[in-house]
Amino acid sequence: MPASRFVVLLRLPRRQLLRLPLPGPPPLRSFSAGQGPPASPAQAPKSTWLKERLGTSEEQARKMAERYPQILGMSIEDSMEPRLAWLRERLGMGEEETRRMLVRHPQIFGMSEENMGPKLAWLRERLGMSEGETCKMLMRNPQTFGTSIEDNMEPKLVWLRDRLGMSEEETCKMLTSAPQIFGLSIEENLEPKLVWLRERLGMSEVETRKMTMAKPQIFNYSIDENLDPTLTFLESRLQLSPDQLREFVLRDVGMLGANTEGMEERLQLVKGRFELSDEELLRFVERVPRLLVMHVENNLAPTIAFFEGALGKEVARDFLVNDQPTTLTYGLTRLKARKALVDALGLGVDKSLASKMCTLTDISFNRFLEKRT
Repeated sequence: MPASRFVVLLRLPRRQLLRLPLPGPPPLRSFSAGQGPPASPAQAPKSTWLKERLGTSEEQARKMAERYPQILGMSIEDSMEPRLAWLRERLGMGEEETRRMLVRHPQIFGMSEENMGPKLAWLRERLGMSEGETCKMLMRNPQTFGTSIEDNMEPKLVWLRDRLGMSEEETCKMLTSAPQIFGLSIEENLEPKLVWLRERLGMSEVETRKMTMAKPQIFNYSIDENLDPTLTFLESRLQLSPDQLREFVLRDVGMLGANTEGMEERLQLVKGRFELSDEELLRFVERVPRLLVMHVENNLAPTIAFFEGALGKEVARDFLVNDQPTTLTYGLTRLKARKALVDALGLGVDKSLASKMCTLTDISFNRFLEKRT
């Protein structure tokens, strides 16, 4: 701003100064036409490289630039190309895996090999991870590359082993499935949550260890927004005693991350479809707690409809409610494929055949069909 204009502004009354229009923020740079100003000559090669070398779409390239604007100022030869080659060579990642990781986390382009290399070596040497396990972990949580070994990774490893009594193999398995644990605070998250779960459910050390190993993602759940509302819902809706609640949750820890409205929708679907009383509904859910986390439109409702179509509504109700309720959790794609084979052979489906369709391995089921023909 010129000095003369600055002096003029200083002499204006305060009210007049407040009424002056403020300059707006500069428009976002975008790769896509129609989404702001056209790409500058410096941006265009980045867009072309991302689409041709990495296999991204125009939309994916634009989102990468929005998530990590620094990418627009990077050198393709000195930064982007070497980083891509490093990921593929050191992690053994395929083209599709590399594309998915970098589209979701383009900030990896800004990390140095001097930073990423030691993390990779630590994971393999300290946790005994194979190349495939390391790749799987970093695909799930690339932020691990930005985590300090001394301040985060090593303390979490020691805490898991000492606090939960986990073996090296168990620790490796947990961190591979939930590597975000590396970024959580022991004092503010892990330890308080562990104590809360033990007290809320009255669990022993062994039961707590079993729960956290089965569902390490519970460390990401909020006590106030997820865990406590879910447990309160189960306790009141199903009228469970403290002991029943503990046993019920330990049978399928995944329900701790479920939305209570979604669980109520599933309960109402089963209750209405099978015409169950509250007591019958409770007994049914106790036998197949996984239905509380099943997707209604894609899984639960179509599976019930499949058995009703194959057996008839009344027989299907008796089969699913009284005989084998766990069949609701079986893969619908495989059931449909086996039903097609049965139909092709002109066989009628009764409860005995339906049971075999659900429980036999592919080899055993094919042998069974051969004998029937």
